[in-house]
Amino acid sequence: MSQCAEFHIIGRVGQLKKVGTTLRVTIAASYPYKDERGDWQDRTR
Repeated sequence: MSQCAEFHIIGRVGQLKKVGTTLRVTIAASYPYKDERGDWQDRTR
């Protein structure tokens, strides 16, 4: 019996890589932080 999982992920695609018969997808996410002046900035990882 074959098993399948479905996911809905909202973000920016970072990288697509074929690994055997599957596809590996990386998603970039933004993390807000305050800089040394107290201003909000976004860091993308």
